[in-house]
Amino acid sequence: MKLYEILLPETALENHISWDTKVVKITGGLTILSPIKGKWHDSMLEVVVPVRIATTPEKMREIALMTKEHYDQGSVIFYEISPNVEFV
Repeated sequence: MKLYEILLPETALENHISWDTKVVKITGGLTILSPIKGKWHDSMLEVVVPVRIATTPEKMREIALMTKEHYDQGSVIFYEISPNVEFV
């Protein structure tokens, strides 16, 4: 299991709640961080919500593909934060 972070677009709360529910069903939990600003290519500044998820690489890819569809995004960025996760 690894720790990942994925960046979500800031949208209506209801949209995030349904996404959260899907991710919790896949992984058992998530950690939502405070929104931050990002800029890609020639776009204006956008507000994004970083979310951390402890899961396997396969499940994280599943989550990224689901996220792309859920938010109707051209692309979704996620990255590994830690190569190992432990629960005590």
